Amino acid sequence: MGQKMTSEKTQSSFNQLDYVLMGGAALTTLGGLSGALLSLAMSLDGVDGTGIGMTVWMTGLFFTGLSTGLGLFFRKREKPANKKVVVGATLWWLGMALVSFGGFAMFSPGSKTFLQNVGFAAALCFAPGGLLALAGAVSFWRSQRRPKLAADAATAAETTPAQLARMEKLARSQEYQRHIAKLLRSSTVAALIADSNGLRQKLDDWHGHMQKLVERLARLDDSLLIRRDMKEVPRAIADLKTHLATESDPTVRAQMEETLRDYERQQTYLEQLLAQKRRIELEMDESLATVGTIYLQMQMLASRKTSAGRRAERLTESVEQETARLRDVLDAMTDEYTGSAGA
Repeated sequence: MGQKMTSEKTQSSFNQLDYVLMGGAALTTLGGLSGALLSLAMSLDGVDGTGIGMTVWMTGLFFTGLSTGLGLFFRKREKPANKKVVVGATLWWLGMALVSFGGFAMFSPGSKTFLQNVGFAAALCFAPGGLLALAGAVSFWRSQRRPKLAADAATAAETTPAQLARMEKLARSQEYQRHIAKLLRSSTVAALIADSNGLRQKLDDWHGHMQKLVERLARLDDSLLIRRDMKEVPRAIADLKTHLATESDPTVRAQMEETLRDYERQQTYLEQLLAQKRRIELEMDESLATVGTIYLQMQMLASRKTSAGRRAERLTESVEQETARLRDVLDAMTDEYTGSAGA
């Protein structure tokens, strides 16, 4: 929990480099806005195109500073601003500023025609500026992706073998669900099963129950209190028994014996919880094996039509039974866990 709070604090904080970068973006934004308003006034009173070109340039600088500042403000801050953030923001700023200057070059008066100015601006401003801005955007995006990838890698490293096995079971159940649904869409099987849509719904329910079981087991695994108690309660029981063997004071012995009974009761509930988890794992294995058999039978059903009607009916009943059994396991898990917590 403390680690989570630290992560949230880091994500919502700015460091000195953040303030420097956003300060530069803010100055660009204010300078661009002021310049755009001033040059717009000049273009309304002027006799040449200088005011129009300056308006386009300053407006571009305004959006350059604004986009840079917003990107820095809303970036993910799992880590402080680093070299990649600086490079990305700088390249974006330079690229957009160069594109903005291209707008000024398009409308600059002189001996060249407007089309010549457009060609000059495209070759020397728009093209290189666009490439710089694109490079900056990619660099900035990669700096934001890296913390997430690192977090995913850390999560994967912390996954226990039991959790990996459950994820594999869930993936298998999804594969069975998908492949059986594909068979049900075929004309051969659909003609043999009276209620193929109902069977697909039962398969969806079955996979949903599998997913809920995996999620509940994962919550039990992730419970810091339960994990701590599983380590500390047996140790506390052993220590109390050791001290009881040498304690001679009747009052202290009575208190220690009462504490020992409380710990032993807690140990009983922990053992029941572990046994319940093992039963659920076995139920999931058995359910997967049953649905795997159903899938093989349905493959045979797709290739043969002898006694097909009765076999299709049995398959539907089997899926329904597996769904009901997993639902009962979920209900029992809820009742037992709630009862243990209440006791």
